[in-house]
Amino acid sequence: MSEKENKTEEQKKFTVGKEIIKVYILSGSENAQSTAFKKPDGQIVGYTYDVWNKVKETLGDRYEFIETFSDPSEQNYGKFVNDTEAGVHDIVIGIFTHSPGRAKQVIMSHPVMVDGNVIVHKKAEDEVNRIFFIVQETIKLLGILFLFTLLGSVVLYFVEPTRTHDLPQYKKFKNKGLYSFLRSLLTVAAASLGEMGFLAENSSLSLPGIVVVMIIMMIAFLLISFIQSEITAINIQQRAMSVYNKEKVKGARFIGYKGWASTDKFKLLGPKIDEVGDMTMDQIIKLYKDNSEDYEGVVLVYSDAAKYPEIQNDISGSHQGLNKFLASWIINREKKYFADDVNKRLIEIQDSGELQDICRKYFKEDFACSLN
Repeated sequence: MSEKENKTEEQKKFTVGKEIIKVYILSGSENAQSTAFKKPDGQIVGYTYDVWNKVKETLGDRYEFIETFSDPSEQNYGKFVNDTEAGVHDIVIGIFTHSPGRAKQVIMSHPVMVDGNVIVHKKAEDEVNRIFFIVQETIKLLGILFLFTLLGSVVLYFVEPTRTHDLPQYKKFKNKGLYSFLRSLLTVAAASLGEMGFLAENSSLSLPGIVVVMIIMMIAFLLISFIQSEITAINIQQRAMSVYNKEKVKGARFIGYKGWASTDKFKLLGPKIDEVGDMTMDQIIKLYKDNSEDYEGVVLVYSDAAKYPEIQNDISGSHQGLNKFLASWIINREKKYFADDVNKRLIEIQDSGELQDICRKYFKEDFACSLN
């Protein structure tokens, strides 16, 4: 959406008696659905844009709105705040994180959503690689299980040599001793993997046999339970390594947008952030991918990054345990009466549930639409 497209002749004609309000609407790609974007059919949509259209429905009797759309590459939110303070814009429709500094420069509207830091990063290794890693980490335990199977089968073979004599295959097998040992081996192997039926059903019911069977069952149960718990612990640990939290980001290096209050909030967790200027969301994610050996990920906000993991299969987004904060529009401090009208309307559509309905069209996480 270009300047030429925004500033038409129609925008220069205003209704007498209505106050002119300069509205700056932040735009982006379809991937970042919090801002305005143009669909293939030409329709302009986006979360904040949809909410703004709902808000202005009842404000048209008092105000005439000049709407200008930003270039998607404009991502310096600090500049948007400074321009609004200077009167370049009366209101900016976008997602602005609350901060004490901004509150001194502009009026923060009633919140339009709950936002939060998100780290966009490359996905961890796939399931197959994780399985190989788990096998590698538990190879010693699996070796112990294998040795137990061999030892248990030898003991079972000598203590209960007749447990296989009633089986039809025993009579057909030429080497009776080998057949009995192989059956004992498979019986203990099955018990080691949790299947105790073979071990219990064919017992000779002699006292030594009963004792050996019970001992094998108990040891097999303890071994397999321990190995399962170890595998679960390793799997959980591996999955946790692919998710970022407050502890993991300390000292790590990321890319982030300059002028974003959310970036400043993220800095308080102790990471190193290389900040970039005007760049589209697609461009900053590509910058990270091209330099993923140097960076852990891109520091964004949920409202902008929510859809990227769905459309780019090689990346993921982590937000659990990271900062959550209110997000609003910004309004020039000289327009307090206008801000009051905007806030009144925002509260009305929040109380009616319309705000939450619009929010859920664009965002899946419950926290984002949890204003009440």
